[in-house]
Amino acid sequence: TAFTQILGYHHIKSTPYHPQTNGAIERFNSTFERQIAKLTDQCVNNWDMHLKSVVFAYNTGQHATTKFSPYELQFGRQPKLPPEKSPTSYEFSKPNDYFQFLQQTLKIYQQQAYRNMKKNQQYYKQKFDANRQDSYYNVGDLVLKRFSTFPSKLA
Repeated sequence: TAFTQILGYHHIKSTPYHPQTNGAIERFNSTFERQIAKLTDQCVNNWDMHLKSVVFAYNTGQHATTKFSPYELQFGRQPKLPPEKSPTSYEFSKPNDYFQFLQQTLKIYQQQAYRNMKKNQQYYKQKFDANRQDSYYNVGDLVLKRFSTFPSKLA
């Protein structure tokens, strides 16, 4: 918890049986399931053999909305891949200097990712609103109200 406070993270818990509150993780699960399904045999008994490569590919791939990989947003730098040599090396006079450098880099990445997300949200809002028509009701008009139930993944 001290580490998350230093980096400015806040753990938010969601309500049970309400998947809409966890939209980002539900989206990740959907992507993850599709990627695992592409790599498994028809008997799907070997999905665990592909787990590390799928997670690594996701974590090092650039996200379409943030324009950063999850790895970059988590660690503040590009991952070092096995055949690659680090393009830049840094020398710090004090151990604490690296931590401060990391904090500054993470802040820059996260701010840019936030701006990219807002820009993307605005783009999709404009696309949605272009075809949206407002509904007008008068007092006394009959309306139909839908009560939706949330599907349970445990059922």
